Formats: sequence, structure tokens, C-alpha cells
Amino acid sequence: MPLTFRSFLALCVCLCVGPAGCAVYRAEPLPNDDALLSDVTMLRGAAGATLPFDVSDGIDVDEVALIAVLNNPALRAVRAGRGVAQAQVFAAGLFPDPQVTVGSDNPTNQTDTQVNAYTLSIGYDVGALVTRSPTRAAAHSAAEQVRLDVVWQEWQVAQQARIAATRYQTELRKLDVLRAAHDQFETRAAASTHALDNGDLTVDVAGTDLGALLDVDNRLYQLEIQHSGTAHELNALLGLLPDVALNLVGAQAPPAIEAAGNADQRPDLLALRAGYESQEARLRAAIWRQFPALTLTWNRLRDTSSVWTSGIGATLNLPIFSGARGDIAVEQATREKLRAEYQARLAQTSSDVARLQADAVITQTQLSDLRARVPYLEKMAEQARQGYQTGDLDALVSINLDAAVVSNRIQLIDLEQTLWETRITLDSLLGRVAP
Repeated sequence: MPLTFRSFLALCVCLCVGPAGCAVYRAEPLPNDDALLSDVTMLRGAAGATLPFDVSDGIDVDEVALIAVLNNPALRAVRAGRGVAQAQVFAAGLFPDPQVTVGSDNPTNQTDTQVNAYTLSIGYDVGALVTRSPTRAAAHSAAEQVRLDVVWQEWQVAQQARIAATRYQTELRKLDVLRAAHDQFETRAAASTHALDNGDLTVDVAGTDLGALLDVDNRLYQLEIQHSGTAHELNALLGLLPDVALNLVGAQAPPAIEAAGNADQRPDLLALRAGYESQEARLRAAIWRQFPALTLTWNRLRDTSSVWTSGIGATLNLPIFSGARGDIAVEQATREKLRAEYQARLAQTSSDVARLQADAVITQTQLSDLRARVPYLEKMAEQARQGYQTGDLDALVSINLDAAVVSNRIQLIDLEQTLWETRITLDSLLGRVAP
């Protein structure tokens, strides 16, 4: 029974639409709110996770890191990229679709013996099946690279949150020192000003006391501005509203600096390895493409004489001029570039670890020396203060010693913060387990 043109079209529609089905478009409007939390206890409902600690007894630096990983807005956006990589894996695993060609020829000088000619052709690219396996392998490795990149960014956000939390508490301690100094110098300046007004004190002494108060106040205001910025930075890292107050605990004594770790298991290095494996698969696919590409075709047609014929055909791409040599050269060069990047990352890690460890030794020595000497400086300042009150010591000597005590107390806190940041950075560089 001859196949009519309508039958051709029906067969074409069945082949194209029937097996695959159709995706349906659905609009997804943008959100209207920032999704920032007003309370850490709301994190369970926001992130779908239960916090493995009790926030009522305060939040330490490791718990801060965990909250950041769970609720940081930027990380939520980064994790959405994993869906794109998984979709690419799915796409790489699909078989190539056949190609269907339908045509009709109408004679312009048609006679009673001539009819319209119809053509139906179904072709399939067999060559695409050859590269399917390495293409899928490349997509799987690329998806693993994306996953590890996400883990590495989680590590980095966790370390940023830990550093911000320790800096937040360090600034509170320094604010306490400066506020105590403000009270001390304000009392002294008020007494000096009153004595100056009564003619009981010279202007050089009163001016020295007032200048010391103004200097402390200036440092206090600058630190308050800095602390406000740190608080906003920390809340942003944790996905909290800017005005949320956190009850942070710990981070007083700096932890010991440890050299142990396994940098080879760091997520960014593992991600580079996965990217290298993906590139290896792309190179294998390019090498397979240098062989002749084969397309098989089945034809069914009717000519203008109403003669029906069927046949098969083959299209062979001869690799004479190109032969995918350009693609192979590009993939080989890309592989070498990735190899060099991985080696450079290892070298940079070794250099950074050595530098941080050397700096930590110096900082620890400086901190130990300062801890031993500050108590003597405080004792001298107290003796000078008593000598100033009895009139046996110059005001400038006393106020300079008091100012030196304030500066060295703050220096002690800064050195402890430096050791904290060094330890946290080394945790990241050496691939230690992050919260």
C-alpha cells in the first residue's frame, strides 16, 4: 500500500514528539525579600537544618562558622550552580537524536501520468556514539569540580566568619581598655582644668592632661566605627539582619599554632584534580573525533512517475584537511595549563604555610615578651601617678606612662588577634576539617 504524504507527516511527528515529550514553560518570579534572618534560632526553618548546638549559652567561633555555611546568602547562590553542572551531566548522557527530512516536489508542467513526488529520510549520527563515553566522563568530572569548588567556598566563608567573630570580640576588649582610659583621663583632665581656672595649676600641666584625653577619645571613636563595620560584616556573612546582636563567647586566649595537616585533601586542590580529569576526557573525545564521522540514512521516496523506492545511505567525513587536529591541539594545551595551575597552587600553599609559621613564631615571642613587661610598666605608671599627685613628678612623665600602658594593652590584644587569624588561615591552607 503506497505511503501518502499525510502519513509521512504523521510519522515525522510521532518520531520527533512521541519519544521525548515536551517541556512546559513555567514562570519563576524573582523574590521580593532579602531572606535575612532576625534571629539565629530561625535558622532551622530557613535552611532546613537543625543546629547541632544550643545558642542560648553563647556562640563560639566554630559555631559561627557553621551558621555561616548554613545560611550565607552568597553560598546559597553558589550551591545553585551545582544544579547547572548536574544538568550538564544529564545532557551529556543523552543519546543523539535522529534527523528526519520530509520533502515534496510538484511538477510544474504536470501531465496525466505525473504525480507529486514525496521524500522521507531518517538519518542518525553514529559518530556521536563514539565520543559519548568520554563526553559523559568529562561532564561527571566537571560536576565533581563544581561540587568541590562549592565546598572550598564554604571553607573560605567559614574562615572569614571565624576571623570576623574573633575580631569582633577583640575589638570589644580594646573598647573596654580605651573606655577605662577615657574615664581615667577625663577625671584627671577635669581636675586639671578646675585647678587651672582657680590658678592652682599651670597651663602646660592642664594642657597635657586634656591632650591625653582628646587622644584617647579619638582612638575610641575610630575603634567604635571599626567595630560597627565588623559587626555588619559578621551579620552579612551569617545571613542575619544588620541590627541583630550576637552573644559571642570564647576567642580569648589564641590557640596553639600547629603545622600538621594534609593540604592534598584541600577542596580547591581536589577541585583542580577533578578539572584535570575532565580535561583528560575532553582530550580523549577530541582524539576520537579525528576518525571519520559516519552518518547512516534510510530513505523512502516517490518520484513523479509514482514509483516508490526505499534505500539506505552513509555519509563519511574524511579527515584529510582538518581531522580534528586543531581541537586536539587546543585540548592538549588546556591540559598542560591545568597541570601548571595545579603545581603552582601546591607551590603557593607551601610558601604561604612556611611564611605564616615563621610569622607566628615571631608574633608568639613578641607576645610573651610583652606579657612579661606590661605588668612592670603598669606598676611604673601607678608610681608615677602617685608622684604626680604629690607634686614630686612632672605631669608629662606621668601621662606618657599612662598612655604607654593603654597602647601596650591594646598591642597585647592585637597580637592575640594576629595569632588567631594565623591559626585560622593555616587551618584552611593545611586542609584541616572545617566546621
